[in-house]
Amino acid sequence: MHRNISDLTYVYIDYLIRTTIETVDFALGRPTSHHFTTPSIVPRPFLQLTLDVVRRSRIDIPVILVALVYLERVRPQFKISDERWACERILIGTLVLATKYVSDYTIKNARWARWSGTFTKEDIGRMERELLDILDWNLSIAEGDI
Repeated sequence: MHRNISDLTYVYIDYLIRTTIETVDFALGRPTSHHFTTPSIVPRPFLQLTLDVVRRSRIDIPVILVALVYLERVRPQFKISDERWACERILIGTLVLATKYVSDYTIKNARWARWSGTFTKEDIGRMERELLDILDWNLSIAEGDI
C-alpha cells in the first residue's frame, strides 16, 4: 500500500513543496516563481518537515497527486492571518485529507502530529477542518483533475 520515500520520485515531492509555497505566496499576495530550485529557495525547516512527514507516513504517489489537486483547489480561497507555519499547516492538512480520501487505512491525527514534530493532534484536526471548509467538503477527484 505505502512505499518508502526512496521509492518515491523526488520530482513529486519537489512539486508538492513548490506548489505548497506558491499557494501560500498567492494567499499573501506575493509573486510566485515556477523556476526556483528547491534546495536553494525552500526554507530548510520546511524542507526537513516535509521530508520527515513523507518518510514517516510512507505516503505514496497517488496521495501526493490528490494533495496537489487539493492545493490547487484551495488556492483561490485560501487566506492566511499568520504567515508563521503557513506552508507546514497547508501541506500537512492536504496530506491528511488526501490520505483519508485515497486509503482505506486512516492515519490518526495524533500520529500526524508526532510525525510533524511541531503540531498537536488538535492542530492537525483544525488544519483538516479549515481545509474541508474551503473545499466545501468536496474531496472527490476525477482522473482529469490529476
